[in-house]
Amino acid sequence: MVKLHPQKLVYTDIPELMALTNGVKQHYFVDGHFHESAFFEENTALITERIKQGEFDCFNKRLYAISHVMLEIVLDRVLLSQYPDICENLYDMINRVETQYVSRLVEINTAASDPDSIGTHFRVFRERRFLFDYAYDERFTGIINGINIRLGNPPMTENEQNRFKNVIHDIEKTIHSQKFPKFRTDS
Repeated sequence: MVKLHPQKLVYTDIPELMALTNGVKQHYFVDGHFHESAFFEENTALITERIKQGEFDCFNKRLYAISHVMLEIVLDRVLLSQYPDICENLYDMINRVETQYVSRLVEINTAASDPDSIGTHFRVFRERRFLFDYAYDERFTGIINGINIRLGNPPMTENEQNRFKNVIHDIEKTIHSQKFPKFRTDS
């Protein structure tokens, strides 16, 4: 895993790298405000409680991490339902980024031993267009199951996968009914 530290990012005179660097900084800035918001804290706690009510055996460790990711995916899912073109627009923008600049950004800002692998990962992210998968219960459940396994938990049973879909719908309904807060990072 490679982590870019926004306060330590190196600027160059290459316009493409400057644009990527500014984008990374903006992402961390907005992400920081979102993760410190009452909206995030309250909804993450709500998801954690809803999962606990479901009496799943597969979420033994790091349930907060699962709740965190689930909130972000549900928000994306709600956006997909309200704005059907949003993913297509995002991928259109991402497709304009040349992979070599992603690799170069990682190379000059981290001690990564293989910065080109990040470029490859970026290319795969672009090609698979997995954000569209968030709209489908099976795929959403599979994504959460995969993350949960990587966190050291057992995989969901078939029964748990079916019950987890109810959790998705409950949380989605709750999020859909809320007004997303305005942050000082919004323009």
